[in-house]
Amino acid sequence: MSSQRYMRLHAAPRMRLRRLLALSARRDYALEMRNFPVLLFTCWLLSLISNRAAACVDLYDEQIVADPAALIAELEVEPLSFSRACGLGRAHARRGAHAEASSAFQEAVDLAGNDLAREAAARRELGVAYYFQVDMVAAKRELQRGLSAAKAAGDKTLSYQITNALGSVAMWSSDWAQADEYFSTALAGAEASREMASREEVATQLVRIYFNLASVKMEKGEHGRASELLSLGVDYAKEVDDQLALTNYLNLQGEVARRAGRLDEADAFYDQAIQRLETLPPGVYRLNILLGAMNTAFDRRDPDKLTAVLDRYKGEIAQMETVPSPFDAHVQSFQLRRAVLNDDREAAFAEIQDVIALYEAGFAEEKATALAELEATFEAERREAEISLLQQRSLLSEAQNTRLRLLAVGLGVIILLSALTGYFAWSRWEMHAALTRETARLDARVEERTRMAREIHDTLLQSFAATGVQTQLALKHVRADPAKSERLLKETLQQTDMAMRQAREAILEARTPAALDLSRALRTMLDTETKNRDIETSLDINGELSSLVPDKAVGFHRIAEEAVKNAVRHAEAKRISIRVDHDGANVTMRIKDNGCGFDPSQPAPGHFGLIGMRERAERRGGTLVVESAPGAGTTIIASLPAHSSIG
Repeated sequence: MSSQRYMRLHAAPRMRLRRLLALSARRDYALEMRNFPVLLFTCWLLSLISNRAAACVDLYDEQIVADPAALIAELEVEPLSFSRACGLGRAHARRGAHAEASSAFQEAVDLAGNDLAREAAARRELGVAYYFQVDMVAAKRELQRGLSAAKAAGDKTLSYQITNALGSVAMWSSDWAQADEYFSTALAGAEASREMASREEVATQLVRIYFNLASVKMEKGEHGRASELLSLGVDYAKEVDDQLALTNYLNLQGEVARRAGRLDEADAFYDQAIQRLETLPPGVYRLNILLGAMNTAFDRRDPDKLTAVLDRYKGEIAQMETVPSPFDAHVQSFQLRRAVLNDDREAAFAEIQDVIALYEAGFAEEKATALAELEATFEAERREAEISLLQQRSLLSEAQNTRLRLLAVGLGVIILLSALTGYFAWSRWEMHAALTRETARLDARVEERTRMAREIHDTLLQSFAATGVQTQLALKHVRADPAKSERLLKETLQQTDMAMRQAREAILEARTPAALDLSRALRTMLDTETKNRDIETSLDINGELSSLVPDKAVGFHRIAEEAVKNAVRHAEAKRISIRVDHDGANVTMRIKDNGCGFDPSQPAPGHFGLIGMRERAERRGGTLVVESAPGAGTTIIASLPAHSSIG
């Protein structure tokens, strides 16, 4: 039990006592009567709860009225069925066991299956059962579901009956506007179903709906409209001879008249209702009528009438085994009011003392009950906390174990992924290294073939070309000038020997490169290429060339040899000069002739001399520049690093 609930229980008796004294001092007769129509309707509906639902069979109607307990014992052993569940629920409701009734009607809902009419009827009964358990949320939920099922089934009669029950739920919650809407809809539905149902059945439903709608109109202050509705309802009650309904209508007519200020009319209605008390079962039904009569007598300032009705009220209470609250407190309340009407201060004071004693006794009892409930609640909460703590510890332990397992699995996965990553990286490195080695081997082979092509072009091909020219000249003069022919043949043999020597040197250079005296080699090459030709040559060396690595010396020699041969054989040059400058960092060689020149941007097809010279320079990390123009001679500038050796 929460502390707020305990404080409410603690303060409730004293609050009711203060309210009672204040109302008595003001001579206010409307003590706790705001919900009078609600209570009255509840009592009347309790007497009608055993009426059969539209989709429930009527096999048990007589037994429910005669002996509901025996019927319950009989149905408990029967097989499950929709009819059994409905009969069991109505029997429990007849005995006032509404919790058991709701369980039975819930079973009926489950057994209804796809039969929407049965489902709607069962949900209506289930909603009424929740209504009597004061669970208005559940009651409204089931009634709304039942209304949806009834509309889907096309059952207009069941639809307006459920709508009427929804109005009762709204009235209990004091939602008068919503209740007015529900009851008005139910009234329209009942009147529209006159042709589909018997007149007696429709009249019975109209008796209930008019009563409910009149109660709402009264609460909304529309007393004239409430009186009209009650008059119509009385006519239908007389038509079906519903004595219980007639008595309740008299009670509500008296309350409407009292609230409208028509006290004599209200007194007359209550007199008629009191004369018909015997038509009602003993209990709260009779007490409600007597309470209305006492309020009317007090308002009319009629102590004699109040005394007579109060004595009748005490007699009814004496016949009851248990008196529900707040009916027991009304005795002291109206005795106090009677004393106030008679100006009997001593009696009023005595009644006040009795009321105080009554509420103090009630307070002590409620306090003890509250403390017991509080202790029981604390004990239950303690047990629940212990159970929850054990469950949380178990969950925590399981979570930790799961976390450790996941951690172990994660570490294993990480190790496996690391191993796989390392293996794949190593495999990739191996593949890359193998590819690099193979690429280098292929590049070396390509480079070797390129070098051999250059050597063949620069040596053998040039020598063979010269030999061919010399041989053709010798054949031309063999008869006309045998001496000249002999001389040319001797020169041809010398050129052939030179070609063979160059081939051997190239082969030896490819296998074991040896040191080359670049200055001497350049001089020998100039003399050889210009022998027996009217060509002026010059060689200018600036710097020490002995420090050049053999590969660079050979490169300079081959470039110069190719340039000189081109100048002699193609450019028809008359002057050729070679200049070599060594500045410590680079070695630069310039070969210049005064031949016919050419356009370097348009090399002659089938000639690869310039391409070979450029490749030789670039392979050794240097550059080669050709400066020439038609008729302006040619200058070839080759520059190589002095120390590093590339290629």
